[in-house]
Amino acid sequence: MARPEGITFRGDNYVPDWGVATAPIRYSYTFKIPDTLTDDNIETIITAVGGTIVDKDSKGIPCDAEGFPWSPRKLVFWFEGGKTVSIPVPDKVSIVATSNAIATVLGLIAPVVCVSLEGETWNNIIDELPAPATAIVPTPIVIAESPAGQKELSYVGSMVYDTDGTKELNKAFKMATDVADAPYAVYADAIDDCLVAGGGINTSQSRCPGFRGKSFEHRRFRVVMQQSRRIVEGDGGGAESTVGLKKSAMLVPMTSRLNADIRTCAIALRDVPATLCLGYRGEWDKRFSSKNPAALP
Repeated sequence: MARPEGITFRGDNYVPDWGVATAPIRYSYTFKIPDTLTDDNIETIITAVGGTIVDKDSKGIPCDAEGFPWSPRKLVFWFEGGKTVSIPVPDKVSIVATSNAIATVLGLIAPVVCVSLEGETWNNIIDELPAPATAIVPTPIVIAESPAGQKELSYVGSMVYDTDGTKELNKAFKMATDVADAPYAVYADAIDDCLVAGGGINTSQSRCPGFRGKSFEHRRFRVVMQQSRRIVEGDGGGAESTVGLKKSAMLVPMTSRLNADIRTCAIALRDVPATLCLGYRGEWDKRFSSKNPAALP
């Protein structure tokens, strides 16, 4: 019998970036098997992330894949020829050591020259957070009239950002707002919880080969909020405007890597009455091993 191209494994040990979920988070993943990797090597890699190999005839894999509008964080291992192997990492607390352990095994077949990090993605985490002490009454943000043709306003600045590895970076941020040089007033306190700063500035110029364009994206929340504003319908002479409810989105950066800080930020954003949905995306870093040399053997 021919060897399968991939092997499926699952686990229930996934820890989201904010550290605590309302129930265990299960995941399943199909690992593409590189040539010449032995069964013992595969077992070692899956054990390193706390997963369990699933029999090919096992029930439940399609059910696991449905109803989870999210993708787990993953480490991507790059070989010299440009081929990659992607492995989900349920817990990022020891992510550098986990990367080293997996790269050591993969290095038995070919040198691993670089490791990338792809952060987890969630469409809406509100149901995953601890319930509020009292019910939150939805309240839209009232948007004042603005001159015709005025550009959308943004709140911009810089932050000291803790990467998921060991480095700190000085990064710019930009988010939507309704006033110049300040965040939405009702979100100001919550945004302060998200822009947690501390530590120095990293100036490393190390690079992994082969990447062009954007190679790093900080973790961020996507707040979908409700606004009360003037809405124009129709065009030309038939256009009419009325004041009504409209959805708007805002990206809020999360500077701290700590689970507790991410959870505090998420709850603060969730508790603003204008918030309808709260998406989240973890850190993406194509040059993860350049910032964290210990990620490679």
